[in-house]
Amino acid sequence: MKSDASFTQQLLAALARNSPAFNGSSAASPGPDDPDTPRRVPDLTRDDFTGANLSDADLDRTNFAGRRLVNANLAGASLRGATFAGADLTGARLHDADLARANFSRANLARADLARAHLARASLTRANLMGADLTWTSLADAVLDGVRWNTETKWPNDRAAEIRRRSEMRPDGTFRIRTRTASASGPELRPPRPRRSAQPVPTAGRNGPTAELDRLVRAFATRHRPEGDPNDLPIVVLWGSRGSGNSELLRHLRTVDDWPGPRAFLDGERLPARLRPHQVASRLAFQLAYKAEGFGRARFPRFFLGMAAVREPLDLDSGAAARDVRRDLFNQRLRNRSEGRHWLRESAAAIADVADLDAPVTGAVGLAVDGLMEITRTQRLLRGTAMTWYRDILDLHFQDPADGLVELSIQEFLGNRDSVDEVLCRAFVADLRHEFEATLGWNARRTNAVVLLDNVGTPSLSRFLGTLSGLEDNSGPLLVVAASHQRFPPAAAEHPTSWRPDALGEASISRWSAQRAARGGSRYYPVRVDPIEEVAPTAEPDRPEVRAIADRLGLDPGLFPTVAFAHRLTAGHPTGLSMVLDALRGPDGTLSPDLDPRATLGLSGPDGQGLDDRVLGLVLGPRADTMLRGVVLMALALDLSDARFAQILAGASPSSGSLLSRYRERDLWVTHRFDDGVPRPPRMHPFARRAIAHRLARPGGLAGAGLDWTRAHELLRNAAAVSDDVTATLYHDLALGRVREVATRLTALFDPADPKRWYELLLQVTAAPLARPDQGTTTRDRLSVPGDTDLMVPTRLISALQRHTDPLGDPHHDTCDIIAYELGELARKATAGAPFLIEQSMKFQQCWNRWHPSRY
Repeated sequence: MKSDASFTQQLLAALARNSPAFNGSSAASPGPDDPDTPRRVPDLTRDDFTGANLSDADLDRTNFAGRRLVNANLAGASLRGATFAGADLTGARLHDADLARANFSRANLARADLARAHLARASLTRANLMGADLTWTSLADAVLDGVRWNTETKWPNDRAAEIRRRSEMRPDGTFRIRTRTASASGPELRPPRPRRSAQPVPTAGRNGPTAELDRLVRAFATRHRPEGDPNDLPIVVLWGSRGSGNSELLRHLRTVDDWPGPRAFLDGERLPARLRPHQVASRLAFQLAYKAEGFGRARFPRFFLGMAAVREPLDLDSGAAARDVRRDLFNQRLRNRSEGRHWLRESAAAIADVADLDAPVTGAVGLAVDGLMEITRTQRLLRGTAMTWYRDILDLHFQDPADGLVELSIQEFLGNRDSVDEVLCRAFVADLRHEFEATLGWNARRTNAVVLLDNVGTPSLSRFLGTLSGLEDNSGPLLVVAASHQRFPPAAAEHPTSWRPDALGEASISRWSAQRAARGGSRYYPVRVDPIEEVAPTAEPDRPEVRAIADRLGLDPGLFPTVAFAHRLTAGHPTGLSMVLDALRGPDGTLSPDLDPRATLGLSGPDGQGLDDRVLGLVLGPRADTMLRGVVLMALALDLSDARFAQILAGASPSSGSLLSRYRERDLWVTHRFDDGVPRPPRMHPFARRAIAHRLARPGGLAGAGLDWTRAHELLRNAAAVSDDVTATLYHDLALGRVREVATRLTALFDPADPKRWYELLLQVTAAPLARPDQGTTTRDRLSVPGDTDLMVPTRLISALQRHTDPLGDPHHDTCDIIAYELGELARKATAGAPFLIEQSMKFQQCWNRWHPSRY
């Protein structure tokens, strides 16, 4: 174990940067010269850091080479340029840490938690990442040569497939990442570069969702807004289904290096469900109090006083003069005496405990409480404008503001939590606003503080935003950007027509302002990061969306049909598109225009899990056990109109039914479509429908749901028949392979004079999923025999349309001319409706011509 003077000096320097008491600096004056935020004090008397708590510490460029940090807590720490070469970090907690340019060569990171860490340009050469969690970790330009990992290692979604392709399996069943060249010192593992070099391919960081979000947030964060109140800010909610990347986009904002203002981040899934709004605010205040380059430090004295008041609820029955005694006690504690200094430190520790900071601190929410000079300045600040602010709270006016704090303590004792939370959240915002209004002219702070909230639909964050959004004087200069896998706020699920989200590329201040009136003046602004792109079966193989994807990935025009297939299969779902294209790549990592993609959803990764299973996991989310059966039936249903959804609920328990109803209403894997502003019945996302149908059709079905292909469709078909739902009955009959029965019924319903409504029914019915589109010979060979001559609507037309509608059934569009021929023949049997059917026939003939240009 190394123990040199330079290592100790670096930790001493880090301590000095973290403690105003250590370096003698003051927290009294705002601005860029404020002292750094007091953080935890590392124990410098030991060389072994096993189990050490260094979370949120500033340890940039610290040398931990060869040291033992087993189970150490470095969560949220700043470790830019730090050296961990050869160090043992088994089980270490490094989530949310900034590890840019850090050196982990030959380090042992087995079972380490690196979720959401920033590892841009870090070196992990030959590191051990067995069982490590790198979910949502930024690995841009990181060196991963020789890294060892296993099936328990969790890679970020955007790098997982590439890492698997470049890894080799070792005899013990683990994996090792190969270098990109034969040389051991070759270039690092990077995303594949485009083949064409005539013009650089735009990356997502410059022209994609990342850049669009960056532009949007900077526009809202700029305080110079001549057209309106700079404190009238939206609560931006990034809507995206699980796997859409909206959480990753949010974390990108956290790692932007040149942000000139305070930032804070919380993940709702990591917070206790019963956390109250003011307790959420306390966690944010500690983060916002970190020193920001070009801004200085934000301090929260009003919030500090309020938190100190409610931690000692006052029972008026404790004595006749209880109110007077408590008021005098507040005034005494704010004097610079031993009792006051002790109370200040004790209160700071209690507030830190509320924020889940379990180690000793030298300050709280931007206020220093360690060192005589620092405490003197802090008490002066608390006695001044912070105390005065409490004259007018709870719709009351108090001559002595200390009485306001006493009343807050009483309300806490009485259990009036909403009122207490509202006051404390107002104090939290008022403190932040004062930090901006206290600077003017050339020294003015021009960029709003930004709070980033992931999984905002969770109870604690939902309540916090409910309180924040209800503040009468707005919440600026606090800009909230949240991510949600549900329609949030709840009003968006209740009134989908007026809460249709803007696409990320179209979102703007003016659009938000224009939409507020229809939403009752709400400050919430939903922005969709994964707009659903349902592609018509007759769409071109070189449509603009396909060209854009191919250009971004550096793919040749010869691969347009493959990209078009993936785009149509996934309906443009960002992660789904990457998953499909990665699954289609060969062992050498390249795509081939000659591949047969019909079995795509059954392809397995190194962990043995099929693509359909991975999609099913994303769709189900955390409630897989209780919702599996219901979600599978929702995916197979024609749509989720009230009547058809009721048939699914009929077989569910009350608790499962409640969960499924909430899922249909709020989850973003359920699509809510509109035709000319008129809402259509909701449906499961096209990619989810196709993946779940494929998984159910496997031998044995889904045992956990008690369903297989036949049983599931029979259940839905019989329920539809009882309700006299002809469309759904035929839809499920076709899914069960009853082609002749369907053709017979459609023949009876055919209207030769006006076939438009009949044709719409035909398209709805033939959208039924195929059980095993990957089995047998080519699609065209199976349909080459002419259809039944005794039926006006031949079975060959039904089968060809069903296969053509399913991307997996006819990926190369081999049935277009068959459909065109059969529709032409049907037009000959029609009367006044013949021109309409000829027009539809021509659409499919044109589709054939576009996909097979060499055959005509």
